[in-house]
Amino acid sequence: MNSKKDSTIIGQIGEHLVILDLLNKGIRTLHASEGLPFDLAAYVSGTKLIKIQVKTNTSSHPPYRFRMYASSNRAYTHEVDIFALVSLVLHKIAYIRNDGTRNNINLYEWDNHCGNISTQYFENFLFEDSIGE
Repeated sequence: MNSKKDSTIIGQIGEHLVILDLLNKGIRTLHASEGLPFDLAAYVSGTKLIKIQVKTNTSSHPPYRFRMYASSNRAYTHEVDIFALVSLVLHKIAYIRNDGTRNNINLYEWDNHCGNISTQYFENFLFEDSIGE
């Protein structure tokens, strides 16, 4: 496979892991149409539509780095409500509300925490917290 196809498949795996995670929480989730600025749409409380952009990381060691902007290097402003940051190696997902200010984030696994209070862990970013409910 070429690298473009590899990255497409990696992205699709991340999207499916997010769908599985949200379905396990009782949240209906579906793929967005090609060309939209978000990957998934989730219905919360039966009425609220949440637009989710999935970013997938395949690194086998920390920090797990995520770029939280579009491939054109432009920020997602109001096009995306939540980023779902997926580590394929750890099988962990962090859900972060899009406040329009983040460009990148480094995440760590709690099991290997370094004790630094400012370190950000996957376990600190739950879906429920990202939607403000």
